[in-house]
Amino acid sequence: MAVTINIKDHPDTDHLFFEDDDPLYWFLYPYFEETYRKVGQMVDLYDNAEFFAEELLAFFLVLEKAEGDVRSRGDQWDVTLGYQGEDRTTIVSLLMKSDALDRIGALKQMLNHAYNIDSRVVCLGD
Repeated sequence: MAVTINIKDHPDTDHLFFEDDDPLYWFLYPYFEETYRKVGQMVDLYDNAEFFAEELLAFFLVLEKAEGDVRSRGDQWDVTLGYQGEDRTTIVSLLMKSDALDRIGALKQMLNHAYNIDSRVVCLGD
């Protein structure tokens, strides 16, 4: 499972890609849920979403909080990806602070650019 995020009708712009084993996706998941509560759209591995106008701004502001959370952490930390087996063994993966900041920054830049050109950001899940 995966989700691709890009600016609608602008194939020349960068895109972001999250797979189901990506620690940044799972770190951001509570922030994606917060965005959903605010605007009714969510970055989801299994579904599509579209952010436009004020929704982009709300998503951007939630990502600002996520970025602050990342900045308050050490250089790397474990993120829970899920659970496996009858004993529900925790599956974890290491998230690097530098990677998280780079990719959150790229997503914020995408949202800002879409807002400035009066376009939409689309999330295409599998």
